[in-house]
Amino acid sequence: MFNAFILAGAKEKGPLEIAENVNNKALIMIDSKPMIEYIVDALNNSENIDQILVVGPKKELHPYIGKKVKEILNPGNSILENMEIGLNYSNSDDNLLLLTSDIPLITPKAIDEFLEICTKRKAYIG
Repeated sequence: MFNAFILAGAKEKGPLEIAENVNNKALIMIDSKPMIEYIVDALNNSENIDQILVVGPKKELHPYIGKKVKEILNPGNSILENMEIGLNYSNSDDNLLLLTSDIPLITPKAIDEFLEICTKRKAYIG
């Protein structure tokens, strides 16, 4: 089993955030759901995901995904700092799948197939 770790802590507004009037890309609404919720739902429906951790603005994300994930950790000032926050929270023995919050078309099947391929590769450290 893998634990999933979603990076959703971007500090800078890009063109999508400006156009959609949100402070974080993960909160862009697609058919009445924020983008990140599609990713969380796909992970929760995967056969290989145990727990989901999110690094992003807890106050804004919690109403949408708070009950669907193990924890939402407030972000730092950079993507590397956000990765460090998530890794420090996780058990070092956990198998981790790292995702970004802007892939709403991901499916449970794609996740499971990707993880199956990863576990067969020599680079996989389990």
